[in-house]
Amino acid sequence: RWNMLSKMHRFGRWVVASDLEVGGLELTAEERGSQLVAQREQRLSEHYVIKHASEQGLDVKSLAEKLVEARKKLWETAWRAPIERQKLQQSIAAFDTSKFPGFEKALRAGYGTLSKPQRSEFEKGVEGFECDVLMAADLLDKLTGSGASLLQHSAAFRRHARGALAAMFRELRPIYADTRPLVEWKTDAHGLGFNYLGWQAPPCDLATAPG
Repeated sequence: RWNMLSKMHRFGRWVVASDLEVGGLELTAEERGSQLVAQREQRLSEHYVIKHASEQGLDVKSLAEKLVEARKKLWETAWRAPIERQKLQQSIAAFDTSKFPGFEKALRAGYGTLSKPQRSEFEKGVEGFECDVLMAADLLDKLTGSGASLLQHSAAFRRHARGALAAMFRELRPIYADTRPLVEWKTDAHGLGFNYLGWQAPPCDLATAPG
């Protein structure tokens, strides 16, 4: 979540994480005893991927790409049946933390241009999106684009106006995969969420992020 990335971006260039609860996969006895499933789990495991990436001398970004690709293949092969059976929502994202300060600054600047009614609309919308940052950025793009003239916006925000917040988020989170191709999702999660003020649920902690 947001607070984790806010703290960790100072200490490492790449962070691989999920904003959803990891785990919960339930294999049947037949699936647990399958040699094919076991082989795929082994060859697509984080330890296996990291070991082989290190042997190949890959850089950290390439390693992050390999980790996300391996998890996606695991979902689509060995774990496909239980994911579809349980309708599991799973995701994995790699964040380029060097992009975090710029995105945070632009998000705060954009939020600062909103009128009081617009802020209320934004806050209600983000809660409806279960605090998802990409959905919040897209909503903020729409609110600022349809509101006051860009000439009235702060210099910091003008540099990132006209729909660019969502694009900046994708630069922050350039590598991503989820199980949407396999099952219907009931949430708006896209890899990063604002922290909750409630117990694992909205309201969202907007004071720490855009506020």
